[in-house]
Amino acid sequence: MKFCDRILIGDAKYSSHHLKLIEPNSSEEDASAHASSATQQESDFDSENESARQKINFKLLIESRKRLNKSANEAAPNNILLDAHRFNLDEQHSRSQVIDPSTGRLYVGGVNNLYDLHASSLSVKAHAVTGPEEDSLECLNRESCNRKTPHNSYTKGLAVYEKGSKLIECSSLFQGRCRWRNLYNIDQKDVIRESQRNVVANDRFSSTVIFVGAGPPNDDGIPKINHNHMISISILNSMWITVTLVIAEDVLYVASTYAHNGSYWDDVPAVASLSLAQETLFDVSVQGVGTGTEIKMERQFRGQYKIEYVGGFQSGRFAYFATRQPKGYIPGGNTFPIISKLVRVCTSDAHFWSYTEVPLECSQTNVTYNLLTDVYLSKPGYDLASSLGISVEDDILYAVFVEGTGVDKSVPSMHSALFTGKFQNLPWFKSAERCQQTKFSGQEVLCGKDVNSYIGGDIAIESKPVLSTRKARFTAVATNTTRANTVAFIGTHDGRLLKAVVENRTAGFIYRSLDVGGGKPILQDLELDGTGDHVYVLTPSSVSYVTVQL
Repeated sequence: MKFCDRILIGDAKYSSHHLKLIEPNSSEEDASAHASSATQQESDFDSENESARQKINFKLLIESRKRLNKSANEAAPNNILLDAHRFNLDEQHSRSQVIDPSTGRLYVGGVNNLYDLHASSLSVKAHAVTGPEEDSLECLNRESCNRKTPHNSYTKGLAVYEKGSKLIECSSLFQGRCRWRNLYNIDQKDVIRESQRNVVANDRFSSTVIFVGAGPPNDDGIPKINHNHMISISILNSMWITVTLVIAEDVLYVASTYAHNGSYWDDVPAVASLSLAQETLFDVSVQGVGTGTEIKMERQFRGQYKIEYVGGFQSGRFAYFATRQPKGYIPGGNTFPIISKLVRVCTSDAHFWSYTEVPLECSQTNVTYNLLTDVYLSKPGYDLASSLGISVEDDILYAVFVEGTGVDKSVPSMHSALFTGKFQNLPWFKSAERCQQTKFSGQEVLCGKDVNSYIGGDIAIESKPVLSTRKARFTAVATNTTRANTVAFIGTHDGRLLKAVVENRTAGFIYRSLDVGGGKPILQDLELDGTGDHVYVLTPSSVSYVTVQL
């Protein structure tokens, strides 16, 4: 078997065109320089990983290794895209993409536009205009004031709600709101419903993460009798019992950076779960007196302590968010370095008492990769699973980091690393502070009690990188498996898609480099299609459909 480096893409005007290895408006001299640079970059990766590559011998890499072992005098067009198609977004600011797993259709959100694209051709199936709209930071809602001017709509996040056949789209307009749309007709006006309050960041750059996951059973966390989910069972024809089936309803998990943009942001939670029920759509899923499924930052820290949300997902009975944030904060004191953290909350916790956050530390000799840039939840291949002592059916977290520089370690360098970690029996969600002794069992406390709640852990999740480089800034990651092998696809800040083999929990290597972005950064939200044979690559101005059949 071999990897196919053909890329299939569609044009913004709903037709396709062929591209050479560079942007259409570049000169032949630019093309020559670009190809030379790409070949040199691949040579750098080859040099860094040659010893690791020599240890590998399996069918997956036979064809690739033939090409990589060519002499320096031979042509090596591994980075050159001789045949490609591209879907270009006119507004030059694509923000997010998501796949409907049931149909394979791709949804892409940009500035003032939302697209529903066919899976393979990337031709446009439907298009919705989301802005500009008359808006103002002084207006709480659409009708509350007259001082409005046209504002762009920046897509803050997309999620598919399969059970309701809805696409959830959140944008910066109207203080930062979410709305749902018909998954099969995104511009159907009579289906669109908007949140009645602001729930996401209301500016262009502040981070927002959304995803659909399981929520608590009901308002009290105690199952209520639901006659729609009741069955009666006859036992020996002499007595009847009624069994209530408790089905956890899906919710929308949302995390947003405090934007301090306008005067209506004080009540927006940092982390929350929102209802997806028709009658309470986008309300906090459980609201109580002083509690509920939301976490708010203390008011005095909101303008000074910045938390950037990198990604989110559900694994088992927990919902997770990955963040970048200062290690600490003292008003008027010293600057703290930026670190990365993993936030966890039990999905059945109706009060978010189980909210816990711990540092993520990825380091090797003399280098600490402190800036998390993307996370991806997937399964391991057999070899990786064996090295971790888990099953190929267990969840694995893949994360890419960059070493930060500067006083607060916030400036990304060209030193990057890939990390993997398992989720089974996580003993590292602990606090260095002494917890209050109680009579509750560990399982009772695990998913929420009003003691030992809201733990800010100091004991880090520590790991060595699977692979690292000093030649690229990693920006995105996705993975796939084929038989025993785990293959990672890594995006870079200069538009390259790197293919890497993850051998085990501490060893891997990069063996191919494709120029997909034409020098523009590859964004988060790398998505594999339903077959796993293709990856969708998002840049600020285009979407690419890359064939990576294993």
